[in-house]
Amino acid sequence: MENMVDERFELLCLLFRLKGNPNYVAKKTKYQRELSKTFAGYQEHPAVVRASGFLNECGQVFHYAMHLAKEADGFRLIPTVSPCEASIVSQYPNENWLFNRKIAMEFLPLLNDFYTDTNFAAFFRAHTAFYKEETKRFVKKYYQHIDLEWFRKYEDPALLCCVFNPSASYGNYGLPADGKVCAGICLNGTLGTIVHEYCHPFANPLAEKWYAQNPAFKKLCDDSTGKKSIKAGYSTDSLNMAGEYVTRAYTILYHVQHGHRLSPLLRTEKAIAFPFIEEVYAMIN
Repeated sequence: MENMVDERFELLCLLFRLKGNPNYVAKKTKYQRELSKTFAGYQEHPAVVRASGFLNECGQVFHYAMHLAKEADGFRLIPTVSPCEASIVSQYPNENWLFNRKIAMEFLPLLNDFYTDTNFAAFFRAHTAFYKEETKRFVKKYYQHIDLEWFRKYEDPALLCCVFNPSASYGNYGLPADGKVCAGICLNGTLGTIVHEYCHPFANPLAEKWYAQNPAFKKLCDDSTGKKSIKAGYSTDSLNMAGEYVTRAYTILYHVQHGHRLSPLLRTEKAIAFPFIEEVYAMIN
């Protein structure tokens, strides 16, 4: 893993930095400040303007990026969206690119124009040494300590793909894309964050199934939405909460099976916004 920084995701993150998305506007590091300074003149670029209302949630940004393939001096969109992917994002609005191929294809030329107009390829190449050094630090501190073999019961460890995102201080994502299980990890990511994001792709479909078929599970998800979940920064959408519940339960299971005590892990989740985590944890055991 010489370089875990992905040009596609850095490019999409730059778009959202320029449009003022709170996950990407940080200027805490030298690299982030350089991004803001270098590309400040492109805030009104058509791709930046069009990104508003097209990619409506940060996880969608990562998902779109992971469905791009380099082609000549730009990118093409990988056409395949698996049933699992469609299931995971089924709660998103219909204007999501996954459900509207026309929107996705209309945006692509604007993105490629932005890539050319900003000369982002040269910027990315010029920072290769920095990306390699950041990858080395990330792997040494966190990634090398992940027990990838633990995931074999749920997904092929060979398909686990981690993208490190130095341009963002906040926002971590886990989604299947192009036949892989992808985790996007920003500067505030930790070992636990990586495990959590690797659990999402197999936990979310299970949560969706339970939400549709298990009234008791549906009720605890419905009852978890409200002021506390909003204050903690979590969705008030019950189906999204269902995905978080099951993902967090599997993340706890990983930690317990790697020597951590169960009760403190449950208490932490209850204190955040998941009062019924103990019940959900019992469901996966």
